[in-house]
Amino acid sequence: MPHALRVALLLCLCFPAAASAATLSFSFSGSIETVTDSDDFLDSSVAPSGLVSGTYDIDLATASGASPFTVGPAHLVFGLGSYGFDSTQDPHSISLINNTGPPGFPIDLWQSGSVVIPDLIGGTNFSGNFAGYQARIEFFDNSASQFNGAESAPIVPDDVVGWTQVRLVLESLQDNGDSTTSFDGRVQVQVNLTSWSATPVPEPKSSALVALGLVSLALRARRRVRVR
Repeated sequence: MPHALRVALLLCLCFPAAASAATLSFSFSGSIETVTDSDDFLDSSVAPSGLVSGTYDIDLATASGASPFTVGPAHLVFGLGSYGFDSTQDPHSISLINNTGPPGFPIDLWQSGSVVIPDLIGGTNFSGNFAGYQARIEFFDNSASQFNGAESAPIVPDDVVGWTQVRLVLESLQDNGDSTTSFDGRVQVQVNLTSWSATPVPEPKSSALVALGLVSLALRARRRVRVR
């Protein structure tokens, strides 16, 4: 058996079939709704109506049986004006908050855990006791009909349909001086997401099988050339 074919077959056998069975990937887009930037950390490229797009990859594997669910790693990436956000949180969390809101106004809230980054890609003009930025995704349903609070496994919405508002929130953090950080209010950007869609994630074994097929086809093509 040719060496390249042996390598591809070995990769196929080494990856278990269910290694990423719980992993989901989503792409999203929207526009900036509001910007708070009291100390001018950001430049003028981050302004209301500015377009934002990105991806959210999440491994839903969990041992939790109730909200908030502790899950596997999450990778959040998005562009914001002249800046970029690209960070992974491991472990991650997902909260399904049922019937929140004031009396008589029940709201279902799906909320991702906050993903933290030391600074935005491109570099912001931070100062003082700055400790980075955090970002999270939130789905609001003012009819409180998306879930009932008894869910025993984490979920991720597969569309914006049926939700009153879907948003991405970026906030600045301050160093509290005791090895903890907290939201300090100097930067808060809210993005209204109008597009949210699931993207299939191939399992490692499936990817290896594809590689195996491509190598096999390449070898056949080489044999044909030699025969000619």
